[in-house]
Amino acid sequence: MNNYLGSLAGIKFNGMFRQLGLIILNFGEPVTATLHVGCMLRICKADKILLTDSDEFLKADGISKTEEDYVRLEEEEYINDTNSLLAKNLDLVNDLLKNKVVKKVKVSSYQDLEIVFDDEVVIQILPDSLEKGTEYYRYIKFVPHIDDADYKSEHYVIHNFEGRPMLKG
Repeated sequence: MNNYLGSLAGIKFNGMFRQLGLIILNFGEPVTATLHVGCMLRICKADKILLTDSDEFLKADGISKTEEDYVRLEEEEYINDTNSLLAKNLDLVNDLLKNKVVKKVKVSSYQDLEIVFDDEVVIQILPDSLEKGTEYYRYIKFVPHIDDADYKSEHYVIHNFEGRPMLKG
């Protein structure tokens, strides 16, 4: 897995967004690789945390959402809360990382990921649940690009197997 993820080095960040409970990170122009993250994600620069996946539970001003906020979101059938701290921080990070290049990718023995950019920004992805069969993240490489007639993709999935984050091919 580490060698395969190493192929991200030298590729430009394309953007990130939240979709159906996942944080999606795209790389390449056009997109040639993507990470679908369903576990803890944190983005830092120097000594500052810029974004965490938990930001979805806060209002844009950093105050916890109330029960009334959740009722309103459900009534309005919002899948993603555009007024959350996560939405605000996704915009900020997308602006910060625009055209930035991945410098290196590190993978720990627990399958924690650390994606380091050429401007000291670090994306950290940390498996954080022991629920049986949990999918932590999925790395997808498009070969060739998704718009080509000969489209195919390679999927690498990290999931929980009895407390051990493992690659599921």
